[in-house]
Amino acid sequence: MKSNKLLIGILAGFAGGLLAGVLLAPEKGCDMRQNILDRGDDYAGTLKENFNKFIDKFSEKYSNTVNNADQIIAEGKSKYAGIVSEGKDKYNEAKSEVENVIA
Repeated sequence: MKSNKLLIGILAGFAGGLLAGVLLAPEKGCDMRQNILDRGDDYAGTLKENFNKFIDKFSEKYSNTVNNADQIIAEGKSKYAGIVSEGKDKYNEAKSEVENVIA
């Protein structure tokens, strides 16, 4: 949600700046168009850099989350195996005691 608002804000700021630049510019039309193209390239480059940074951070956080989940799952499986083993041992002990009492 925040990234959508950020993107809309960036685009609105870009459009507003472009409109203000066209309306208030004291330059010739061809110079103005060249400046607009140059600024557009600058904004596109900045947007691309920010997007790449966002993707890098997202990828890193995703990888960390997956690694943490794998670790938690492995710990859970280990604890489960220990509990099952302990339960089997207790069962076998109880079974032996019952067999000794019956015999």
